[in-house]
Amino acid sequence: LNEGKYQTAVVNGGYIYRSTDYGSTWTQTATTPGNQTWFSVSISATGQYQTAVVYPGFIYASSDYGLTWTSTATSQQWYSVSLSATGQYQTAVVQNGFIYGSSDYGATWAQAPSQPTSQSWQSVSLSATGNYQTAVVNGGFIYVSADYGSTWAQTATPLGNQNWVSVSLSGTGQYQTAVVYSGLIYVSTNYGSTWAQAPSQPTSQGWRSVSLSATGQYQTAVVGAGINGFIYVSFNYGVNWAQAPSQPTSQSWYSVSLSETGQYQTAVVLPGFIYGSSDYGSTWAQAPSQPTSQG
Repeated sequence: LNEGKYQTAVVNGGYIYRSTDYGSTWTQTATTPGNQTWFSVSISATGQYQTAVVYPGFIYASSDYGLTWTSTATSQQWYSVSLSATGQYQTAVVQNGFIYGSSDYGATWAQAPSQPTSQSWQSVSLSATGNYQTAVVNGGFIYVSADYGSTWAQTATPLGNQNWVSVSLSGTGQYQTAVVYSGLIYVSTNYGSTWAQAPSQPTSQGWRSVSLSATGQYQTAVVGAGINGFIYVSFNYGVNWAQAPSQPTSQSWYSVSLSETGQYQTAVVLPGFIYGSSDYGSTWAQAPSQPTSQG
């Protein structure tokens, strides 16, 4: 969660791109080494600390707003990464592997002391302090931690194991939303302890990504990953969902991220372009200056 001024996007089989003007213009950053199968990126509240993961490959960290990057951790099938507001606490998950954490701004990483056996981890999200953390398994369950990622426990879900693909937390961690690919949207209002279907939402969709504002009031989810879909928004903590009033035609959306307030939002298409919203997800437009269509 950040104010939205600094934004970073990664290309699967390409490079890292950054924006310092709320997503209007994008430039390629220096990476070591060049293009890779980047899979996930997360930045601190100020944008100074940023971490990106490669599948398969290494974890890369930046402490200068994404200008330069340094590799860290061993090579694995890294799938998702999330940072606390300060960037001090970071958690990354491995597909068909384990959960790893860092408490020194991404410099060093260690396997979480207490966690489930090897799982197909798909997504992880941290609260602003990093105390509350939630991770989801593709073809499995939702797991939560209340001690900075040291210990993890399975939570109650209404329909057992599912193809969870994305999870996002509010700043306090109280409000959490997770989406199922070819399924539904689920919400929690008690720090991930219990989950329920969002009361009002579209029928089963190919959800790919979800993101929350700091308060949790504003939430956005996108449909895609190989199928054409739309952007959906909630303005009341994930209770009611509706298609964004003004957005591009049906596309294969891959990921979405919200600023701290929720005013600024950015979504990417696979393959395709970067789109932004500056009115809480109501209207969307292609970023004025960006690379050609990317993965």
